[in-house]
Amino acid sequence: MLKKPATAKIKLSDLLQLLGAAPISSGNPEVSGICPLDQLKPQAVTFLTMKHAALCTPQLLQDLTLAKIAALIIPENINPTPLPAGPILIKVPDPLRAVITLVPLFYEKSASPPGVSPKADVDPSVKLGAEVHIGAFSSIAALSEIGERTVIHPNVTIYAGTRIGKDCVIHAGAVIREECELGDGCVVQNGAVIGADGFGYLPDPAKGLTSVPQVGNVKISAQVDIGANSCIDRAALGSTIVGRGSKIDNLVQVGHNVRIGEHSLLCGQAGVAGSVKIGNGCVLGGQSGVADHLTLADGVRLAAQTGVTGNLSEKGDYAGFPAIPARVWRRQLGTLSRLAKNIKLLEKLFKDSKE
Repeated sequence: MLKKPATAKIKLSDLLQLLGAAPISSGNPEVSGICPLDQLKPQAVTFLTMKHAALCTPQLLQDLTLAKIAALIIPENINPTPLPAGPILIKVPDPLRAVITLVPLFYEKSASPPGVSPKADVDPSVKLGAEVHIGAFSSIAALSEIGERTVIHPNVTIYAGTRIGKDCVIHAGAVIREECELGDGCVVQNGAVIGADGFGYLPDPAKGLTSVPQVGNVKISAQVDIGANSCIDRAALGSTIVGRGSKIDNLVQVGHNVRIGEHSLLCGQAGVAGSVKIGNGCVLGGQSGVADHLTLADGVRLAAQTGVTGNLSEKGDYAGFPAIPARVWRRQLGTLSRLAKNIKLLEKLFKDSKE
């Protein structure tokens, strides 16, 4: 978590040196921070991403001048004319990456001093690495291991036999169930649940439904982020696996025995049913869903609200329900739109053809 220092002011020349960029207008004002285009602040730096480069109009520069913006970071492929009293214009290959580089100049990491709160409940058998922080009212059960410099915020519940790597951050209200494993550098946001029982039931003549025991665990590799109120269910047998560097947004459901490859993205409200295999570098758009026991190849990207009902064996973009290649889906939408606009003409043609 980052917080803004009380007095953060830096000369523009220092920012330029860090970015390895040269301005296309003169001046060396003090810069007090970074702001988005829709929330302008005096003496701040703002930016235009490559996606929104067309917004760099004379009117925008005039608005930035009136707001006393210090500098505007723009893509290097556009050539606006700077205003005499306007913001300094800075050209870079990728403005968003430039802003990410500048953030540490104005925001520092919130400190969590090493130590265990006297209000925490940590079993004597737990192994704690050096410089670990355990917040108040957190509970860590027997035989768990917490790696060096890991921060566990207040009200976290960690069941028995859990292993958490180095440099992880577990935010308040998260639950990590028994025997689950997290690699180094993972971040678990508030309210996430890792290792709850998977959704397994069988028909039972006597009871109606009977539970299938969920005796596996969840294994999360290094550098994985898990969003607030997301759930990753434990396997029935074996492990539910999330590969290195993958990022899971808020309100995502990952079913039991799912395997997610490396550096994949699961956006908000995506749902993955049990025993699905997701490859490396995949993207599941918001509210997309994947039916159970399917396989998604490396590089598959699902548009928002896509429903996958069969294996996707080739990388590429997919959309719709059931999922089809996005280019086909777009053509189908265009065709439907044209049909709707010409329905009366079609009705007349059909009527005439019958006469």
